[in-house]
Amino acid sequence: MNRQTPLFLRDPWLASSLLQKAIRRGEIELAEQAATALLRLRGSPTWRRFIVIAIEDVGIAALEVLSEVVSICSDRQYRGRLRGDEEAARYLARKLACAPKDRSADLLMSAIRHHLSLETTRKEVAALLPHERLAWVEDPSKSLYEKSAAAWPANGVRYTANELGLSLSLFGNLGAPQELIETVAGAESRTREPFCALLPLLWLTASRGLSNKTACSLPPTRTVGGVPLWTLDFHTRAGRAAIQRFLRENELVRQALRGSVAHNRYTEASYLAAFYTDAASCTLCLDWSLSTEIEQLGMEADFAHAGVPPERVGPLLSLFKSQINHLNDIREEVLVRYLEGV
Repeated sequence: MNRQTPLFLRDPWLASSLLQKAIRRGEIELAEQAATALLRLRGSPTWRRFIVIAIEDVGIAALEVLSEVVSICSDRQYRGRLRGDEEAARYLARKLACAPKDRSADLLMSAIRHHLSLETTRKEVAALLPHERLAWVEDPSKSLYEKSAAAWPANGVRYTANELGLSLSLFGNLGAPQELIETVAGAESRTREPFCALLPLLWLTASRGLSNKTACSLPPTRTVGGVPLWTLDFHTRAGRAAIQRFLRENELVRQALRGSVAHNRYTEASYLAAFYTDAASCTLCLDWSLSTEIEQLGMEADFAHAGVPPERVGPLLSLFKSQINHLNDIREEVLVRYLEGV
């Protein structure tokens, strides 16, 4: 393998974005390239990034992969047995790229934070004491969304370390695998990301019914200078520039936003629409009883936070998909100028 960092991966934001999107799409070679570049650019924070990707994009679809990622990222000696950090980074990129995907933890967190249908639940949970929140989690009459809001309150209140331990013990008593409990504890300790605590609830819910791994259709890929254009989402400077220009130039998009979104939210709404058009796509997904519902609620919640009403989300995404060639034309021009300046 070429050990020279490609020019386009001398930007840590591009490297980080490419790593996650390549993992979602099962693009092993691109994921390995991005992992190596990110490690050279960012160093030790790369291990936290791997854990976040594992929780956010793999989750309950492959618990053994999740456990291995957290173990490797938390243990320098473990990485040494893999012949050092760069080999470990490439190994993790391959494992995550090949694993089936489930983005429910991240989407569920968005739903319990922002979805309008859960506003009453958020208010009720905000009034509960810690032991009362734990009782909600254990209550079989509560929905997954109510339990999730109680497991990690959407109003920003955090469990103390002791309360988190009690919560994880409770999940174990309810039947969650001990390996998952230990993995979640390690992941939360390393990342401080709230959606880690939702994994046991998701596993307990999904394990009660049938599930299967489904191949998902992917939007087409256009590549410029070795960079797939779906890398350029709103997490990168070049991606933001391209989406902003697309918004200025595409009258159909402006018409769709006009009248349903406040003018000062057009850019934020466009960032999200571009993201869900081709940057969030996964190639092999876990299909279980609530996966589609959680995906819909999570997307609606993200868009609601950007000022887009739920009934406008579907039409807006359909429009962006129909206009993806225009967006990619602009991304290509922006990226070419960026590469010329590297």
